[in-house]
Amino acid sequence: MNRISFLISIFIVFTISVFYSFKKQDDNLKNNFVQYVQLNTNTLLKSYDSLYLYLNNNTNPNVDSTKSLFINLRYQYKKCEFFVEYFAPSTAAMLNMALIPDVDEYDPNQNTLEPEGLQKIEEIIYSDSMINFNMLKDELKRTRGAVLRLQQISKTLEPVEYQLFESSKQELIRIWTINLTGMDASYTLNSVMESKYAMHSIHDVLTILKNSTHTRKSTQLINNTQKIILNAEKFLSSNSEFNTFNRIQFVKIYINPIYTNLTLLDEQLKYSQSIIPTAIFSKAISIFNPDAWNIGYFTSEKSINTNVKQIELGKMLFFDPVLSGNNKRACASCHRPEYGFAEPLAKSISFENQGEVNRNAPTLLNVLFQKAYFHDARTTYLEDQIVEVNQNVKEMHGNFNQLASKLNHSTEYKLLFSEAFRGTSDTLISKQSIIKSLAAYERSLISMNSKFDKYMRNENVQLSIKEQNGFNLFMGKAQCGTCHFAPFFNGTVPPNFDETEWEIIGTPENKNNKKIDSDMGRYNVAKMDIHQYAFKTPTIRNIEYTAPYMHNGVYLKLEEVLDFYNNGGGVGHGYEVPNQTLPSDSLKLSKNEMNDIISFMKTLNDTVGLTKKPTKLPEIKLDGQVLIRKIGGEY
Repeated sequence: MNRISFLISIFIVFTISVFYSFKKQDDNLKNNFVQYVQLNTNTLLKSYDSLYLYLNNNTNPNVDSTKSLFINLRYQYKKCEFFVEYFAPSTAAMLNMALIPDVDEYDPNQNTLEPEGLQKIEEIIYSDSMINFNMLKDELKRTRGAVLRLQQISKTLEPVEYQLFESSKQELIRIWTINLTGMDASYTLNSVMESKYAMHSIHDVLTILKNSTHTRKSTQLINNTQKIILNAEKFLSSNSEFNTFNRIQFVKIYINPIYTNLTLLDEQLKYSQSIIPTAIFSKAISIFNPDAWNIGYFTSEKSINTNVKQIELGKMLFFDPVLSGNNKRACASCHRPEYGFAEPLAKSISFENQGEVNRNAPTLLNVLFQKAYFHDARTTYLEDQIVEVNQNVKEMHGNFNQLASKLNHSTEYKLLFSEAFRGTSDTLISKQSIIKSLAAYERSLISMNSKFDKYMRNENVQLSIKEQNGFNLFMGKAQCGTCHFAPFFNGTVPPNFDETEWEIIGTPENKNNKKIDSDMGRYNVAKMDIHQYAFKTPTIRNIEYTAPYMHNGVYLKLEEVLDFYNNGGGVGHGYEVPNQTLPSDSLKLSKNEMNDIISFMKTLNDTVGLTKKPTKLPEIKLDGQVLIRKIGGEY
């Protein structure tokens, strides 16, 4: 063998050995993670059994001992939460189901899914002065099946490396947007201490990573991140009172840096990434950055190829009343830029001034960050919403075939469509290209550069004590954040952002608060009793500009809205509201606390660069006559 051949052989052997070395290291990483999952799953089962056996072996169980065992069970679940929610979401739903009856809308029998799991167990233990121990044992026995199912799942788990980061980052978001709001611990209000255990699970994942030879080059970053996590745990332990916990400082000082470091660590290790679209890009260092969000995730195709010219064309169409049946009404008639793309009327004027439409016009700012449209959530995609509004006889009374014909009488519009869709099948003016353009413009109305966002991004912006206190109240004592989920502060549920919720709050018919509004909301769509008076949770971003409020525009002032919630919603006002999801007892908010919440909500204002209207509309000639239209519509 000559020298060159020898060197080539050595290189090949070295390459193969390195390959198998890395494969072995990755396998070790996966195996260690699976062992960790199995260990914690087994401990969760033991925690269940400890409580059940205690109740079964004692004819007169001690209340304090029962509560103590339950609290320990909750802590153990929080240590498991990040991998249960990520790898077994249906099992997680069974283990920690919300205390709200649900129903499958595709079930013709309308069978109600009654709450079960840890939150139901908590309700049995804490809701009454006397615990129904037989009911408690039955619930534990029923829910134990979900833990056994999780145990089986853990035995067949085959994680990919990037999933360790993805599940950990999702848990970080879950901790501050869900857990710390008290959403799943509404009786114990022990959410702060529970979050400590959830935080430590991320610390454990980093330890597993650190013990892998492949990650030695990232040891310093791992150590720094673990140090922040341990400091976060100390912060949680020393400020564990639910109502006074400083959530905004916790997110800013701990959650945000940890999230950034996890992204940087993922980048350093260069693991393969998921091919499944997610709401947040894997390379995002902060969810408060507008570019962190995958716009395509919120579309029907999970991807989007919008260009600037399509957005500009959509903007022109949005302000052009040619879209309506009488050439007098534009999208901007009811979604006016100066009012946060809402309007200052309780309900919009109906077509041809024939009365009013059925509901209040919601803002279009951040309209893309949701999975359902209209107050009753009757459509899933923005394109469907555009079609329905345009064809509604009370709103625009349009016709897309007639509209395409009118636009084709404009040399300028034909050029705009040709340029916007160059290289695609939509260069001709059609229903499809019109809808695509309008959707592209509306999706461009991203409002995430508010004072609050800049503060969270550590830009040169400060929030006042009142504004910070307002956030802490909003996300804690006032329970606003349990429905208006951060960071969009609408009904789109974190951390997956794959569903948008509706709530039943019992909105009154008028400000006299004498009776509930007759609009049945979601019930009109699904025809299920459980959805009576249910309405989609709107965003409170830019809320200062979008009065009046509620689906019927009943309240003109934010103070009135806060007062309604503070007094227990419809039930608190004496209405009969089946299945109200809003707590019916008083939130016990003082006047100053409600003012602080309003101060915080105003930090979410951001319309800069979004409200500019076209200065002229393209000329359209019909039968030799120029079609005169007013920018933004006549009414």
